[in-house]
Amino acid sequence: MLEYHFNNLGGWAGDLQTLMINTYIQLDGSDNYDEFYNKFYQLIGDNDFSLSMKDLYADTDAYNIYTLLDGTSNCLADSTKTYYSDGYKKRYSSFTNNWNRETILNLVKTYTNTNYLLDIDMLRWPLFNESNKVDGTEYYNFSENQSNASAEAFTDFLMHQLQKER
Repeated sequence: MLEYHFNNLGGWAGDLQTLMINTYIQLDGSDNYDEFYNKFYQLIGDNDFSLSMKDLYADTDAYNIYTLLDGTSNCLADSTKTYYSDGYKKRYSSFTNNWNRETILNLVKTYTNTNYLLDIDMLRWPLFNESNKVDGTEYYNFSENQSNASAEAFTDFLMHQLQKER
């Protein structure tokens, strides 16, 4: 698995996948796009689930501070001070690299599909494997509706946050 996948799965993408599992359980595996989208969007920011606002702030801020550090001679303390003095006001703009909706959605879909493609081998995302089951399900095979609903709900959430920063 490529390093950036590990980085993303250790942050926002891992929380995204965990929230997909939570939504699946809440809806008893419903394959209805609208139900899955609405429930997933409703759970974003909820403190009882993996994509709470505290988690989102931690994930976005960590990524943004890392970006300030990357390729510079800045120390962590200076980058953190710089970020929290003004950079946090554009938290989601920095986190999404000011990408458009389509680019953000395509990245998010990478993590909402049950499997990902690495060269020519299809591999299952670790959080969707049987060793991580929480409800007795052997493993999670998300449908195209569930995957797309999750990706679009999270992307729409990000777009709403971006709109508030303008």
